[in-house]
Amino acid sequence: MDILNPNLQWLLTEFLPDGPLAIISNLSKITNRSIYFNRESMNRIKKLLNEQEIGDLEDYKKLVLIKGPSSLQELDLYENQIGDKGIKYLADALKIDTSLQILNLTNNQIGNEGAKYLAEALKVNTSLQILDIGFNRIGEDGAKSLAEALKINTSLKELYLSENQIGDEEAEYLAEALKINTSLKELYLYENQIGDKGAEYLAKVLKVNSSLQILVLSFNDIGEEGAKYLGEGLKINSSLKDLHLSLNQIGEEGAKYLAEALKVNSSLQKLDLSGNKIGDKGVKYLAEALKVNTSLQELDLAINQIGDKGAKYLVEALMVNTSLKYLYFSINQIGEEGKKYLREDKRILY
Repeated sequence: MDILNPNLQWLLTEFLPDGPLAIISNLSKITNRSIYFNRESMNRIKKLLNEQEIGDLEDYKKLVLIKGPSSLQELDLYENQIGDKGIKYLADALKIDTSLQILNLTNNQIGNEGAKYLAEALKVNTSLQILDIGFNRIGEDGAKSLAEALKINTSLKELYLSENQIGDEEAEYLAEALKINTSLKELYLYENQIGDKGAEYLAKVLKVNSSLQILVLSFNDIGEEGAKYLGEGLKINSSLKDLHLSLNQIGEEGAKYLAEALKVNSSLQKLDLSGNKIGDKGVKYLAEALKVNTSLQELDLAINQIGDKGAKYLVEALMVNTSLKYLYFSINQIGEEGKKYLREDKRILY
């Protein structure tokens, strides 16, 4: 007889409206110790979980048993309304867990209190590498607690904080932590309320941090001043590979600052500037940078009000540039003349 871990059983039955222990359609996934929660399996699995003991595994051929936290490497609890109380129990398990590497808690209404519980766990956990707590109403207190944990934690490599309530002040907490942390490689802050001041804090991180490789700041409130700060950081940074700034308000002047950075930066491989109203003038600055930059491989300039002149600037730059592999250029204001230019280089996708 296999006995289900009592704490985990209680968490699943009480705090997940879906309530399922995963049924996995492909048995090979069991060898990866990955568990996914499927709403459709709710009634069947909850019935099983109400038993203190689960017997013959052959009766449930596709049921993955959890014998305790140490048996699990990946746990996906996406959109389950766990809340801060449920997170407390999960956080307590993380304090003693030594194998869980990936935890997805997106859209679970954990709030600041839940973030605090997770932060305390991160201070002692040494196995978790990827944590997704996007869309969870995390604001100042939660961000501050997580930042303190990042100063201590040495295992986390990817942190997803997208679609929360993180503004400039919260960005400062995270920035201060990243000046100390040397393990985090990817930070996702998509769709928050980070403005120019927050961008300044994060730009200062780029000047001293040598571990961060991906920074996602898309869909925030960053303008030309914020772009200026980030450009200054990029001039010094030698580790960042991907920078995502789509759907901000960078404009042509912001593009100018970033272009100046591209002339000296040798690490950035992907830059997303889509949806920033860069226009022909802004593209001209970027085109000049592309003539000397040798590291950038992908540049996204979609939805930027760029016309035929801008298209011409880019094509001329690509006659010189040999490192760029993809230039995304869709949804701009290109006429027949501009399309003629764009067709001259297959690297341009429009």
